[in-house]
Amino acid sequence: MSAKNPESNCSFYERTNTHTMTTVTKKFHTAIICRWIILSSVLLITTPLSILHAATYTVISSANWSAFPTTPTTSDNIVVRNGATLTVDVSDAVCASIQLGRDGMGAGFAGTGTLVFNASSQLTVSGTVTIGAPTANNRSGTITMTAGGSLICDELVLSAGGNSVVNSISQGTDSSISVTGSATLNQPAQNTTIYNWNVNEGTATVGGLLTFAGNSAMTSRIMQINITTGTLNANGGISFDVVGNAFTKRIEFSGIGGTLNVGGAGMLNSDNAAFAASISTVNYNAAGAQTIAPFAYHNITLSGSGDKTFTTGTTLDGTLSMQGTAALVGTAPSFMGAASVLEYAGSALQFTTDLDFPSTNGPSSLTINNMNGVELHDARSIDITLTLTAGHLTTTVLKLLTLSSTATVSGASKDSFIDGPLAKVGNSAFEFPTGDMGIYAPIAISAPSVATDVFTAQYIRSTPTDVGDIKAGSGIDHVSTIEHWELDRTGSSDVTVTLSWRANSDVTDPPSIVVARYDGDEWDNEGNDGTTGNAAGGTVTSDMVTSFSPFTLASTLGGPFNPLPVELLSFTAKKRSKGVLLEWETATETNNAFFQVERSLNGKAFDAISKVEGVGNSDITQSYQWLDENPRSGINYYRLKQVDFDGAFEYHPIVSVDMGPIKEASLQLFPNPSIDKVNILLPSSVEGEADILLYNAVGQLVKTTSIDLVQGNNNTELDIRKLPKGRYTMLVHYGGQRLTQAPLIIQQ
Repeated sequence: MSAKNPESNCSFYERTNTHTMTTVTKKFHTAIICRWIILSSVLLITTPLSILHAATYTVISSANWSAFPTTPTTSDNIVVRNGATLTVDVSDAVCASIQLGRDGMGAGFAGTGTLVFNASSQLTVSGTVTIGAPTANNRSGTITMTAGGSLICDELVLSAGGNSVVNSISQGTDSSISVTGSATLNQPAQNTTIYNWNVNEGTATVGGLLTFAGNSAMTSRIMQINITTGTLNANGGISFDVVGNAFTKRIEFSGIGGTLNVGGAGMLNSDNAAFAASISTVNYNAAGAQTIAPFAYHNITLSGSGDKTFTTGTTLDGTLSMQGTAALVGTAPSFMGAASVLEYAGSALQFTTDLDFPSTNGPSSLTINNMNGVELHDARSIDITLTLTAGHLTTTVLKLLTLSSTATVSGASKDSFIDGPLAKVGNSAFEFPTGDMGIYAPIAISAPSVATDVFTAQYIRSTPTDVGDIKAGSGIDHVSTIEHWELDRTGSSDVTVTLSWRANSDVTDPPSIVVARYDGDEWDNEGNDGTTGNAAGGTVTSDMVTSFSPFTLASTLGGPFNPLPVELLSFTAKKRSKGVLLEWETATETNNAFFQVERSLNGKAFDAISKVEGVGNSDITQSYQWLDENPRSGINYYRLKQVDFDGAFEYHPIVSVDMGPIKEASLQLFPNPSIDKVNILLPSSVEGEADILLYNAVGQLVKTTSIDLVQGNNNTELDIRKLPKGRYTMLVHYGGQRLTQAPLIIQQ
């Protein structure tokens, strides 16, 4: 007896249902849902759909996802047969896997299985998306997302296929592909064939390893990723098969502004790959060691943390940006051309090195964009632009930055300047972006007459030499006791000198301010050829200067005019049995309201801990002291903030005292082993913020948090659900020192 099989309408797919006892093959029609179960051509029973656990939908013509009479679930598999097209036109489509093009079809089913996404559509695949039949001829697969849409899957595979196969992905603006696991891009099986993943203007993310697979040495079998202005996030790193020809595995940027973010171990086996940079950025962003492929880049960003290893042959004609706490090791890259830039934009104090800032084949421009500051390791020069965005660049006489005759400065301010000497070559007028102790105080010169002359300038926030020795007949009443500039010349050009002041310079009558120069014995008047601004801030320009030495602001008026303010003679911190004794002396004071005492455990972030009243105005030595009865273990840093009655303030140099090692605490973690979260119990003898750092078995920092410690027991918890199982070590750092550590086992 056979079952009646209604086929009055043309069907666009077939469905195979599976449950624990029976495999059921059904053909569905546009308006009819069959419930017949046929076994050995005998009608047994009609089965409710509710007990069917999985189904395979085979799309045999062209249709929309919304046209499925029974909506596929997360347990169902989708096959788009060759010559058929399935369009995702809903925002909540789901399935277990999807195969575009399939093996085992007859000759009449050659062609491409195509998956198309409409704008705002989304498909979530809990398993694998396979593009193209794995081995068959004439069985291609294509994903088209030129209108947008979103694909989320666990794994993505571009199959090698057979002859006459072209597998591809084409993304467009507003399209997104997110692969939580790995992606494997197989080299074509036939000569003169190119498989493309065209990210174009879209976004693609691979959470696991992105592998270019295949071992053919034929240069015409090409698997490539193309990015125009879009972004590819290879979070698990990229690997190119060891065997094969480099030309066959390619990453190519063809637009302006494309981005490749590389995590994991970086780009492995890159000698088997080709790379075309265009105007693009490659960001190696893992929290750990990475291998940098020796390609010709435009922009390279090193972010995250750990060592980023360069090898011979790496070049760039754009920007190398040093971010996070990443460090460049191995071989120095070569900066190519006038557009090459070295940028420091880290999350902690950075030190230049011979590798990131080489003396030969180095950058044409330098950008400082790190609020924590950058320290120059050796003498270097820049030919195009010094850009000061955030933080200070610290230099010394031996570690001097020189700007060539073609170099300019951009963006200097109180937030970013040169803390130390800066040299300038050439015959153009120039303003040196100098500062010290958080104060931006530029000095400028008029155009030198000789193009090869070199001027070197530095601002120093301290009392100049012999402030009481003033040349008779100079017209100077007194000079500043708090600041001065060093300006030296190598050459013969005479120039005018322009000094600057700000509110804490205590200029009250700008017309009576002049430029003073110390000639080795006494201070002389270099004149006032014009001023700008007002008492809150401005400049004064000298007459033509023929000799060079220290310069400072001077006043031709005495009495209350231009007092040129508090002069700090000394500031010390001494360890005592009851705490830390702070002592300081001033030589003179003008409008001094009070001193604010501040303390830090790392020398960077300070907290106010006391306020000491000033005497207001004084021309005799004044002595002050204050006892910190509750210093912290480890190194305590102190600084004075001097505040005027009008709210203007300045900081004085930092001093420190080492109060001895911090008593190691007993760190307790429970449960241990842990699955989703771990509770942290930390008894402490100190107070303040501490960092909690979790490292994996190979020493990579995988998670961080902080805790505000109080004396006694401290409790917090750490979410570890996204971390793989294994052995870890948790460390607690306080005030730059390790406080304690403990092992942790994660089970999933």
